[in-house]
Amino acid sequence: MKRTNIIAFFCAFMALALPSFNVNAQNPVNGPAVSTHTYATKDGEALLLDIYTPAPSADESGKRPVLIFSYGGAWEGGKKEDGKAFMEALAKEGYIGVSINYRLGIKKLKDKGVQIGGENFVSSYSSAITMGVEDLFDATTFILGKAEELNADTEKIIICGSSAGAINSMTAEYLISTDSPIATKRLPEGFNYAGVISCAGGVWVAGTDSLTWKKTPCPVLAFHGTKDQLVPFGKSVMGEGAFGAFGPDYFIPQFEAMKVSCIKHVFTESDHIIAMIYDNPQARREILSFIDRMVLSGEKLSILSTENYYGKAPSLQALMEEYARRQAQEGQSTE
Repeated sequence: MKRTNIIAFFCAFMALALPSFNVNAQNPVNGPAVSTHTYATKDGEALLLDIYTPAPSADESGKRPVLIFSYGGAWEGGKKEDGKAFMEALAKEGYIGVSINYRLGIKKLKDKGVQIGGENFVSSYSSAITMGVEDLFDATTFILGKAEELNADTEKIIICGSSAGAINSMTAEYLISTDSPIATKRLPEGFNYAGVISCAGGVWVAGTDSLTWKKTPCPVLAFHGTKDQLVPFGKSVMGEGAFGAFGPDYFIPQFEAMKVSCIKHVFTESDHIIAMIYDNPQARREILSFIDRMVLSGEKLSILSTENYYGKAPSLQALMEEYARRQAQEGQSTE
């Protein structure tokens, strides 16, 4: 299957499976209050984020951790509402959930009629990732500015992403750890995240064929399929070091060498479908365990887990086939 077809299907599936909804001033009974804010305006585009605030609790004490979520969609699709169910689930556990929109650099280029590939591939994707990371940093700064109002713990801000959003998140942590101006110009001095959760992501940076962490990174939980056809599980370098993509099979051993707490959860033979794992109940329990143990309690350890399927592993191909089958059934039922 061609890479472009997979990306197109992934974007379309996310749009169909996770419809948009009105999030302004929502406050369902016993559920989180949801408010929408403009955290920045760039090139005439208002960048929005949704804040999911937990319902007040009688035994509430102390400040609340925050998780900022970036959706997937290959930097040409997706929306903040894609994280709705995930954010609601976290808010019920007492966390402040923040789901952000960010600039879609690849979409912007395609809207201008730019054909991406060959000579402009590296510059196009490098620019798109930089946009996403800058917006993530600006959203973080916005939340830091509202910390007192939200009763948020500024030392317990976690970032999480799916696919492109996971690449934005992992790359953001790498840029902080290397004192990149992209980070130092946008974040308070000395700031770092408390944890990163990557759902089929990695560190993607231009101009290098290896990663060098100048400062100790924060704990990481990485979910990834060994047969991911879009985001490398290991290491992939293009153009003689012009652009490097580094997955968990590459950077988790580095974390272990630095004795940084980390979890690498591998799905043998699974592909980029793992990008959607944040909506899986079992994965959510693992996410909560990671936050509790490695972020809040500060446990120092690494966990390496592998799921080997005796039957056919979950895959985007199987999802596409099931989607096509359902579409055909719906077409027959309307005839």
